[in-house]
Amino acid sequence: MADQPATQLWVQYQSGGAIVHVRQAPAEPAAPPSGDALVRVGVASVAAGILLGVFGATVMGPVLAIGGFCAVLIGRRQNQQRKALPPAREGDDRAATSPAVRSERGRRVLLNLEQAGPTTFEALLARLHWTEPALLETLVQLKNEGRIDEDLDLDSGQWIYRPMGRQGSSAGSLTLEERQSRMQLEKE
Repeated sequence: MADQPATQLWVQYQSGGAIVHVRQAPAEPAAPPSGDALVRVGVASVAAGILLGVFGATVMGPVLAIGGFCAVLIGRRQNQQRKALPPAREGDDRAATSPAVRSERGRRVLLNLEQAGPTTFEALLARLHWTEPALLETLVQLKNEGRIDEDLDLDSGQWIYRPMGRQGSSAGSLTLEERQSRMQLEKE
């Protein structure tokens, strides 16, 4: 109980004595005040400081007014900074990922696929310990670049991923188009 803040402790008196209960703290800390809230508090503090100064509190009035003025300035600055930020687009996580990070992720996925062989999304996710959006973004990028192959395993019904072979096809087999072009070359 000694490590609990006093605001989370309360005492219930019963006939036999006191029972102390500990309330659970909220899981997430409270958000900092917004710029608008600071402006409102600052204006109220300035007004209270002026009133106290007029009615005789010669030391407390100006101190409160100066504090309120500072709160107004900080609140306005926060509002200006918030307006200067570009609006966040919903669902556009790719814009926030740098090319260096995407490149390193791609390298790690390819290395993992080369070591483990054909693998499902879930197995890659468990092996790499990444978030689902990060792995999804990486696999889509690698597939679009032609560095991995996405194939449906007909036995399990799951999509598997493997690195592309040197000829541009999946390791171990040729596509129908590649077989057709090879047969045409043999005829000539």
